[in-house]
Order: sequence, then C-alpha cells, then structure tokens
Amino acid sequence: MTVAVATIAIRFRKQQNALLRVITREGGLYYLSACALNFFNGLSKLSPPVISDSYHIINHLRLVFIPVLADRLLLKMQYTDGLGTRADMSTLTCGK
Repeated sequence: MTVAVATIAIRFRKQQNALLRVITREGGLYYLSACALNFFNGLSKLSPPVISDSYHIINHLRLVFIPVLADRLLLKMQYTDGLGTRADMSTLTCGK
C-alpha cells in the first residue's frame, strides 16, 4: 500500500485528468478498506484471539466488500473511457 501511494504521489502529482482522479479516489478506497479488513481478519485468527468473532463476521465482510470495491474501481475506470481519456493516457509521464 505504501508503494502504491508513493507511486501515485511522486509520479503523477502534476497531472490532473479524470482517469488519475478515479484511480486515486477509488483505488485509495479499495486499498484502505482491503488493508483494514485483512488486518482485523488477521487479529481474529490469532491463537488467543484479540478480537472475538465467533460468527466470522469480519471474514464474511472481507469476502463481500473486497470484490465489490474492486469491481467498483474497474467500472469507474471503464466509465471514464472516452476520447479525451485515451489522449490523457498517452501523455502520462513519470514526472521526470
């Protein structure tokens, strides 16, 4: 997650187009949610459980929300596909 944030922040900080806005907003939501859900799922799986989850709610939330957020990211990226976005893709640089 740190590498993804650093890549977006350093490489593409001066570029403002619709596709990068979608990737930063929806991708950030996906990464933060996946990280939090996987972290709490890991805490519930420890030998003496830190979080008592006898019904495995955290695991089920993880199994539902991570694919939903990934699909949302892909659909938003597809929605921004247009003539202007294709031109913006060709102008993406590494910020050097």
